[in-house]
Amino acid sequence: MRWPALAVATAQGLMVTLMSLTPLRAHHMGMDHVQVAGLITVHIAGMFGFGWLTGPLLDRVGNRFGYVAGAALLLSAALTALLSGAWLASSMFLLGLGWNLCFVAGSKALTRFSGVQGKVDALGYLSAAIGTLVGGTVIAHWGFAPLSLACAVLALLPLLSAYNTRPVRELVRV
Repeated sequence: MRWPALAVATAQGLMVTLMSLTPLRAHHMGMDHVQVAGLITVHIAGMFGFGWLTGPLLDRVGNRFGYVAGAALLLSAALTALLSGAWLASSMFLLGLGWNLCFVAGSKALTRFSGVQGKVDALGYLSAAIGTLVGGTVIAHWGFAPLSLACAVLALLPLLSAYNTRPVRELVRV
């Protein structure tokens, strides 16, 4: 249970931290409210726009792919958040899609364990709260770059989940 929970909590924490603090950075860069709203719209599209694809894809190729691809996208999102212009919109989209892959893979794996959903949800919410609180403090004292780089390092945690995931078994047709 701990490896899927790690992926879910990491994805939730990074997603909420960068989603809530990138608009502040965008505003400081001179973006107006409409542009900042556009960033959030692109982010939400990344989170949910491909749900119709990611669930069936992970059913077919396995959770390991979700953890690895999700980690790669979260890492890319954290690093492109350092850039400006269209890169910032790309970062927000990648953040949403990376969250989706890690969250769906982890949630799918957790269905094997009864009674853990509330605990894993609480862990995800706690990681989001700590990430945002610490992230705001980091931005206030040292700027956005250290936060983004810390998120990039933390984005590698779902790789531990991938490493500790059993490979997909062949589907047996009757």
